[in-house]
Amino acid sequence: MLHQNCMKITRSILPLHRNVRTLEESKLKRSYSDAPAFKGRVGIITGGASGVGLSIVKALVPHEPKALIIVDNDKAMGEELAGALKKQLGPCCDIDFEHVDVVKKDQMQKVFECAKKKYCYIDLVVNNANMKSESEWERTLCTNTFGMVNVTHLAFEYMGKHKCLPGGTVINVLGVSAVDPDFVLPVTSGTKHFGLTFTRLIGHEWFFSRTGIRVMGVLPGPTETKKNLKNLLDTRGLGDVNELVKAASQSKPQKPDEVAMCVMKMIDIAESSDIYVVDGGKCGKIYDFPDRRGFKRCTFE
Repeated sequence: MLHQNCMKITRSILPLHRNVRTLEESKLKRSYSDAPAFKGRVGIITGGASGVGLSIVKALVPHEPKALIIVDNDKAMGEELAGALKKQLGPCCDIDFEHVDVVKKDQMQKVFECAKKKYCYIDLVVNNANMKSESEWERTLCTNTFGMVNVTHLAFEYMGKHKCLPGGTVINVLGVSAVDPDFVLPVTSGTKHFGLTFTRLIGHEWFFSRTGIRVMGVLPGPTETKKNLKNLLDTRGLGDVNELVKAASQSKPQKPDEVAMCVMKMIDIAESSDIYVVDGGKCGKIYDFPDRRGFKRCTFE
């Protein structure tokens, strides 16, 4: 049963529109101040202590959210970020940090339970926690697949209108390797492809009509990171890792802030099951995915 203060809540999900521009048309010239209002909203951002997740948190802050819950397995960075934001914002916005591994269902469930109990509703979940390590492929596989599914399912449980709640938005941060696989990152690319398919299907109208939850995905291209790529790759003993580093370093990486700007745009205009790409600082929706009817078939005589 909902908390007494929550009984009369009739909040709608974040707005939906159809005026979506293509990747080439979208130059992302607007600033965060032009992004959609988030005043009074409650958001959970996983992997929010650094990189793209940190940029998304910073993009949401100017819009006076009611609360932002930062989830990360880096305790030191998370606590430092939460402390700095609390000092900056004062009592006008609750900033909470949860030292949690998204793969652990009981830990993530507690985050959702506490947020729902404290604020009565959750408007937004950004599923950003991910790994890009071929040398630790087991953790990469678990975090990028099980972790994402775990958080998405919990969002349905604690946000859906089928649970007498207002619905909301889930954005899964994936990677452009979901549609353009990178041979130097076979496990990572495989998990991103899984995430793309999962997001498109769980965001289908059948689910949206019953839950009121938009599920969308964003595919960032190469993005600046403090991680040493050489430590993430694994040749499986087949050659020099420097060969893979050279092969992976072909394009200039974009800024994490440019990915965050695309996410803000998606919050404003995207529909459930939409997939956006942000590459080279340009953001836009993918309109066409191949299906089996378009495949060239092989015949054997």
